[in-house]
Amino acid sequence: MDYKSFLNGIYIFRPLLNFSRSEIEKYAKLHQLKWIEDRSNHDLKYRRTLYRSLLKASDNQEILTERICLTALHMKRAAKALMHYTRLAFNDCVNVHDLGYIEIKLSEFYQLPEEIALRLLLYSIMAIASKHYKPRYNSLIVIFNKILQKDSNVSCTLSGCKIRKYGENILIIRESSKIQEITVNLPLNEPTQWDNRFSCTILGNQECSVIITPLKKTQKVPEFLKDYICCPEVFYSLPVVLKDGKVLAYSDVNYNGKNTNDDKVQCIINSTINKIW
Repeated sequence: MDYKSFLNGIYIFRPLLNFSRSEIEKYAKLHQLKWIEDRSNHDLKYRRTLYRSLLKASDNQEILTERICLTALHMKRAAKALMHYTRLAFNDCVNVHDLGYIEIKLSEFYQLPEEIALRLLLYSIMAIASKHYKPRYNSLIVIFNKILQKDSNVSCTLSGCKIRKYGENILIIRESSKIQEITVNLPLNEPTQWDNRFSCTILGNQECSVIITPLKKTQKVPEFLKDYICCPEVFYSLPVVLKDGKVLAYSDVNYNGKNTNDDKVQCIINSTINKIW
């Protein structure tokens, strides 16, 4: 466990790591301080609780503690090395597209060691889903093994993402049914965040309430979007601006000073996908 860690945009500090539980309890009782007992400290499904139980049952707690700490240090070093090589592999294998999806080049992916390739797939899914928690390993490994079968047709969903084989690539696309629509009031003075993948700048002087929601398959894909050479599934993970069920604006990654439709409303998107690796 580290003295300082970062999770979900929050820094977590642990200033008492160098003190034992008995020392902290003694201090709290001496100064009449109250504390809340964490029930998870008695649940063996947590590693820390399991280790403490093993220590209590050991005839030589000092040696066992030393071995556990040494093993943890080795594992931490190994994880750090794996992350380093995963970042290097990302530069060669992965494209993060402006249209909010990830493309993994299979020609490079197949050459990676399996552990690095698996992590690359995992972190790509987590980045598109914008989740800090890993999906279930059993579900992930099934998809990974299917990708390794070069002649297989990969078409799966996991953690709110679609994993598709498209040409010589694996695409990680946001699953539209998992995207939450948002309501905003126009005009907007600043960009608004949508699905943790896009910063949406809506241009227009209309004073009204609109909904930003994924493009539906029953709605027409505009010609300027078709100019992007990509899997059609990508279009249905993009935002559109609706008013009373009517499309006021489709999303575009470029702003050229011209309106994309007759309603004089534009939706300019900027990818904000966080690379968690």
